[in-house]
Amino acid sequence: MSQAANFVLFLGGWVLAVVGLFDGVRRLVAHGAKRRAIYEVTACALASIAMGSFYLWACAKEQDLIEGLNKNPYAELPSGWAADLTAEARAKASHSYASAAFMGQGILLKHSDMQGQWVRFQPNQQDIADREKAIVVRTQLEEQSRSFWSLALRWWLGAAIAAMIGYLAGRREKVRNDRGRA
Repeated sequence: MSQAANFVLFLGGWVLAVVGLFDGVRRLVAHGAKRRAIYEVTACALASIAMGSFYLWACAKEQDLIEGLNKNPYAELPSGWAADLTAEARAKASHSYASAAFMGQGILLKHSDMQGQWVRFQPNQQDIADREKAIVVRTQLEEQSRSFWSLALRWWLGAAIAAMIGYLAGRREKVRNDRGRA
């Protein structure tokens, strides 16, 4: 329900901004600079700029997050890694590290087993399912980032096109009014 309400709210805001820009610019061109039309154009233009900027900011934040997820901070642990830990603690910590590398990047690193031997990480079914979920989340972030970019463009282009069409409609109305007076 919340998504539908947000959609209707933002779509309604976009429609109001576009129609307001069209009508305000049309009235400014056809009837001259009147205070109400100036306020309407200013408010609608600022709303379009603000909303487009918000969506661009959201796109940039998601891109930063995606770049952070795509960085590969994982490398094979050196053979002397955590030598001061017990065999059990070393095995658990190195297994967690190898598991995180698989989850985040899909790479298989070596980890220490309970006997202190370095073995290649073997993902189980749960690890594979968790990796698939991580891939889905990353894909959704990328799609959402593109969607935010598209929404920013729509707010800005919608405002620009509405103002241009409002200008043309106002010119046409002014010419018609001037012909009617002559």
